[in-house]
Amino acid sequence: MRAKRIRDRVFVVFLSTLLSLTLSFFPKHISAEERPSEKAVEPVTLRWAQQGPQTGVHSKIILWMGREIEKHTEGRIKIQMKWNADLTKEREILGATMTGNYHMGTIDVADYPRQLFTWGIFNAFMIGPSDPFIVSEIKQVCIKQIPAFNAELERWNQRLITFFNYLPSVISLTRPITSINHIKGRRIGASSIWLLAMLEAIGARGVSIPGPGSYAALERGSIDGYLSSLDHYYRYSLDEVVKNYLFSKNQWQPQPVLVTVNRDVWNALLEADRKIIVDIGKKALKLQNKLSRDFGDLYMSDMKKRSNAVFTEMPETELKTWAELPAVKELPQQWVKEAKAAGLPANEILELVKKKIQQGLLKEQQRSER
Repeated sequence: MRAKRIRDRVFVVFLSTLLSLTLSFFPKHISAEERPSEKAVEPVTLRWAQQGPQTGVHSKIILWMGREIEKHTEGRIKIQMKWNADLTKEREILGATMTGNYHMGTIDVADYPRQLFTWGIFNAFMIGPSDPFIVSEIKQVCIKQIPAFNAELERWNQRLITFFNYLPSVISLTRPITSINHIKGRRIGASSIWLLAMLEAIGARGVSIPGPGSYAALERGSIDGYLSSLDHYYRYSLDEVVKNYLFSKNQWQPQPVLVTVNRDVWNALLEADRKIIVDIGKKALKLQNKLSRDFGDLYMSDMKKRSNAVFTEMPETELKTWAELPAVKELPQQWVKEAKAAGLPANEILELVKKKIQQGLLKEQQRSER
């Protein structure tokens, strides 16, 4: 009951923030140019497969998007949310959206290392900026300038609507943890093959565990800890089974969470409605970034209160030492090798992504020095 009251309080804070921001996002009326024709249109119901439970920033933004789509299409489009993907496992959402079993999907890139290989380039880097707006800017520029990102989605019959970020990165352990040295020899789970490689570089025993399976694996003792985002721990209430956390704001969880729509379904919608959905997607990303700046601290505070969770910030020197390990430094080139085999312009993609990450880190540093 106490945990529920805390979650309710977080939800109230979220809604108050959401309402105030929404007023600035939308005009009272859609312009005449954006209105569909007078021709009668049958309402369309879009089934949206959403990974995970209805908690955390991502889920609240998804709900907001659904309401706004229904409102601004004047009921021509209805959104039917499928939480926990109902009959579809998290790692099957991409395929289910491709075939039309679901019309829209929330897709964590980390769950599809082979199917969405191009998108994995972000995960090959351990350190990046922590400000969500800077992180989003990096990805937006890369997606716009590198055709391979959208081309890969098109092969899976997907059209990108928007994406969200995971911030910050956190390592958990069932015993006290104040240093990355404490995970050496321990079984640490992660959902991304790149994160697993980083864990193994420091001497941990990486175990591939998809996000929804992390609670049960920790509860059973199959793993000793987990590496994921703070948002993930909060959404899945992992602090009920693991109390000790080591985090760094600059240790990236860069894989984007994509919101996509089946291309056949998309092409069948009115042009005016497609424009509305794209506009809502852009505003959803901005809204999520605004909320992420505050919710990290709120998550930690609530986890401390509801389960006596202990958080320790990793020294910057320790993170840099980890990132300089040969096995970690080689990850971008490992991605290049595999990308070339897949017929991608690997070096071109790597250099642009690397350049944008470096520019993002510099921008963040300059802001902090002001």
